[in-house]
This record gives sequence, C-alpha cells and structure tokens, in this order.
Amino acid sequence: MNKFVFVMSLLFSSSVIAEMSAGVSDFYQDVYLSVGVGSHDLERQSSTQLSALFGARNYYRHNYNWFIGGEFESSYSGNEARTTEGTYSVSLDEKFSLGANIPVGKRFTFYDDFSIDAYGVFGYSMTRLKASARFGDSSVSDSITVHGPKWGGGIDASFTDYMIGARWTRVNLDGGDVHDALREENITLLIGYKF
Repeated sequence: MNKFVFVMSLLFSSSVIAEMSAGVSDFYQDVYLSVGVGSHDLERQSSTQLSALFGARNYYRHNYNWFIGGEFESSYSGNEARTTEGTYSVSLDEKFSLGANIPVGKRFTFYDDFSIDAYGVFGYSMTRLKASARFGDSSVSDSITVHGPKWGGGIDASFTDYMIGARWTRVNLDGGDVHDALREENITLLIGYKF
C-alpha cells in the first residue's frame, strides 16, 4: 500500500512542479475522463475488461509539445479460472483492479482542433483475487491483493472536446501468498471527454 501512496504523490506533484517551473504561457493542460473496453489476459486466462480513467496531461510548448501526466485507473474484468476433478474443485476469481499511471510522450499537432498523442505509460497496479477450493461438502476461500509495476504504450487522436485511443499495458503482479509473479496484459480501446 505504501508503494501505491508513493505513486499517487508523484502524480499530484507533477502538475504542481510543471506549474511552478514553467510560465503560464509555456504550457497548457488537458484534464480528461475516459472509459474503455479491451482484451484482458491474466496468466493465459482471457476476459473482457471495462475501465475508467481520470487524468491530466501537461503539454510544454517550449519543448515541442512533450507532455507528462497523471492518471487514476479503475478496471473490472470478471476473470475466472476453475478446475474440477470429481468432488474436488478449485477456482480463482479476479474482479477489479486500481492503478496510478504516468503517461509521458509527445503531441503532434496537425490542425488547431486535431492532434495525435504518442506516449509510454509507467505506473503501479493493484488487483484483488479470490481463491476458493471445495472438496465434497466442505469449502475454503481467501482473498488477496497482488500489486506490481505497470508499463506500456498508447496512441490517442485528440480533438477539441474528446479523444479516442488505443493502449497496450503489461503488469507483473506479486504480493500476498503469490510466490511467482503473475503477468497481466491488456489491450484497451478508449474514448474520453476533455474538460
């Protein structure tokens, strides 16, 4: 949890540092809310993922429209793996994840109201897993939170009030009773509104 708080403080501070280090005319900011749907894979168990992002990006005019931003992400996947042999069954459910992302990239402006953002994403993600086992009439279950670093890349078409994009991310999840890191991979299509 301390790692997540550290990443969140980095996200908040990036806007403050940008405002202090650059004059008002040297940068501008997009604040956005995006929703997405995509392909989600956790250790070869695939499902559809629904996600929501709230974020901001600071664009620097004096550095040829390079940007840095911060995002909070919430996702729901409903991924479930189940194995049954006779009266014995084991299941692993993945329901939701939370993350903090830092997109860093460049904006390519083609018209006043149309531009393309190409960027890399770095961040941290936490996922809630529930494991359960049943043997005959008895059962046992436990929930754990796994977490780890996230990285990837994306591209957005940005218009005056909205943006459309695609993003690929990978996360190595570890923690709790998980002895080997679980690999999560996502390909997400996003549509967002800019405030």
